[in-house]
Parts: sequence; C-alpha cells; structure tokens
Amino acid sequence: MESLKEYTKEEINNLEAFKSEIEKVPKTFRLIKLSDYEYGLSSNGKKDHRIIVKEERDKSKVREYSKNGKNYWYCSKCKSSAFLKFKYGILFAAIQHGNGCETKEYSFAKKIQSLLKQGKFNEAHGDVTPTNFEDMFIIFGFIIIGLSLVSMCINVVQLKLKNLFEELLMTILEEYGASQGEGGIIDAEEIREKSWFN
Repeated sequence: MESLKEYTKEEINNLEAFKSEIEKVPKTFRLIKLSDYEYGLSSNGKKDHRIIVKEERDKSKVREYSKNGKNYWYCSKCKSSAFLKFKYGILFAAIQHGNGCETKEYSFAKKIQSLLKQGKFNEAHGDVTPTNFEDMFIIFGFIIIGLSLVSMCINVVQLKLKNLFEELLMTILEEYGASQGEGGIIDAEEIREKSWFN
C-alpha cells in the first residue's frame, strides 16, 4: 500500500492491528484513495447520502453508491449487488457489479449533483420543464410524433391479430370439414365455440 494519508484521514497508531483488519477484507474489494471519491446528495437531497467513486483505470468514469437507513452503502445502479465498506476510515469498493451495471461519466454525475444542490430535483431526475414558447412548441411536437408512433404500432398489432384469427378460423373450418366428410354441413355456432374454447 502507498502512503496511508492517501487513503484515510484517521491516525493509525497500532499498525499490527491495522494490517490484521485490512487482511480480513475480501479480495473482491479494492481500496479507494481519498482523491478518488466524494460525498454528494441523494436523489431527494439528503446530504452525504451518496458517494461518487471514480473507476480505477478511467477516472472520467464513476459509480454512485447510496446510503440506506442502516448505514449500508449499495450501488445505485445494481442495488444490493455491490457495496462499500469502511475500515479505519479507508473506503473499500466491491470490484464486481451486477449484469448491466454500467459506469457514468464523472461530468454527468457532477451536473446532477449541481442540480440537486440548487433544489432542481425534477431536472436532476430527468424531467424537463419548458420555460419559453419555443421549448413548449418543440415538446408538443415530440408528443405528437410519439402518439403517432404508438397509434401506428397499435394498427400493426391489430392487423397481425386479425390475420392470426383468420388463419385459425380457416384451420378450424378445414379440420371440421374433413371430419364431416364431403358435403358436410358446417354449423356456425359449433365453429364459434371451437374457435374460442379450443
């Protein structure tokens, strides 16, 4: 380990006890330098309820950890899959994270923290509040486009279902005709029952 001052602000008087405790930390955790993490606000504005940790190989990427009521730090992305430990004021971060847990840009995390400090919680959570006519017009345009796409998708699904039911009905008619033999009389009510309940 490099200079302890790079990792903790606490005074370590008993080095033997310190080494013994550090050796007990699983190898699945890595030590984090003081310069590689910082405290921040939680998504609802609680002070020091978030820790932003820089990645070991790429300092422009970070992972964020949130604090629960039991002083347990968990990854904000994959929840309980990865967490933090403190020993002698030294931060240890889990190396492995859950599937799909991706890092964030440090600049983006700082921007979110800046919005939270200003009390702009909606913007920090991704909600956009239009402040002028041009913004409102653009957002309205996006809404219209979105509704058009949804309507188009509904029509496509409707056509697919219609074709599926027509094919199903034809199959039932063919099977029914074959079972009755040539010239058999087709009972519409019986076919309807077959199409719905079989």
